[in-house]
Amino acid sequence: PLRRQRLRAEVVLAAPQSYLRSLQVRVETVKQIPQAGKEQRPKLLPFELERAQVHFVVQRQEVREGQLECLLSVAACERAALERSLEALWRCGWAPTQVMPAALALTAAANALHVLTTEAKLIVDIGERCTTLVVVDGDQAVYARDVNIGDEHLTDALTMPIAVGGHTLTLSREDAHTLTRTIGVGAASSGPVQPAMPMATYQALVQPVLEQLESEVRRTLAVGVQTSMAHAHGGHAPRRVLISGVGAQWPRCDQWLSERLEIPVTRMECAALLGASGSSQALLCGLVVGGPSASPDLLPPAWRWRSRLVRALALASRVLLWLICAIWIGAGWQ
Repeated sequence: PLRRQRLRAEVVLAAPQSYLRSLQVRVETVKQIPQAGKEQRPKLLPFELERAQVHFVVQRQEVREGQLECLLSVAACERAALERSLEALWRCGWAPTQVMPAALALTAAANALHVLTTEAKLIVDIGERCTTLVVVDGDQAVYARDVNIGDEHLTDALTMPIAVGGHTLTLSREDAHTLTRTIGVGAASSGPVQPAMPMATYQALVQPVLEQLESEVRRTLAVGVQTSMAHAHGGHAPRRVLISGVGAQWPRCDQWLSERLEIPVTRMECAALLGASGSSQALLCGLVVGGPSASPDLLPPAWRWRSRLVRALALASRVLLWLICAIWIGAGWQ
C-alpha cells in the first residue's frame, strides 16, 4: 500500500547528528541578521562550518538601545550524513519533503502529549546508537545535541568475551538484548541472571556505558541552565527529565537516572497516539504530529526542488490520465 503513495506522500526525515542552539544577535537592520548569525556559527557548532547544513529562524526581535536585538533558533547537522540518508531514501523510491531536527520532533511529541509546562525540562531520547538531549523551556526547544551512545552500546558491552568460572562466556546479541530488557539497569547485585552470568559481571559490563550516558546528561543539564536563562531573560533551569526511545524500555531506567541526577525522571509514553507497540517512540510521534509545520527545515534547496518536481510530475501524469479517459469515454458516446 505504501508503494502507491511514493510520489505524493509527505516524507519527513529526522536529521542525522543534528544540533539546535539559541543565538542572540544585535544588528542595525533586519537585512544584517543572516550575516550576524553566520559570524557566530563557528562558536556554536561542534564541526566545521563547511561540513554543516544550517538553517535558522527568528524567534523574537525587539529594539534595544537603538539596535535590533534578535533571538535566533539555529539548527544544523553534518551535510555528508544527511546526503547519505537522502540518497538512500531516493534509491528506495521516496522523495523527502522535509528534514526535521530530532529536537523539534521530540518537542512536538511532548506538546502533543501535554507533558510540557512553564517548567524547563530535559528530554532524553535513547536510540539504538544515538541519544538526543533536548532542553525545553516552556514549549520551545532552546538547546539540543546528539551523542553517540545508545541501546546497542549496551548490547556490544555484553557480547564481549569474558571469563566466568574458569571458562570463557560469549553471549549472542539476542541473549544480550534479552538481558537488557529483563534485567535493565540499577538491578540488585545478588543472584545469577539468565543466560547464566553473575549479576556482578553483568553490572561491571554495562557500567561504563551507563556512566557515559549519565555524564552526557549532566553536561547537557549544565549547558541547558545557561541557555534556558539566556533564552527567557532569567528563565528556569531544567528540573525534570523526560525519557523516551529504545533505552526507555530498560527496566528501572527512570529510577536509576533519577537517583543519579537527584531530580524527577519520568517516561514519555506515546501509546495514546501510536498504540502500545509505539509507546516509547517519541521521535516517530514527533515527526508525524510536528512535521508539516516544523521550522527550521534542514532539507537542502536542491532536494527541495527535486521533491517539488517529482510531485508536480506525478500530479501532471494523473491529470493527463484523467483527460485521456475523459476523451476516450466522450469518443465512445459519439
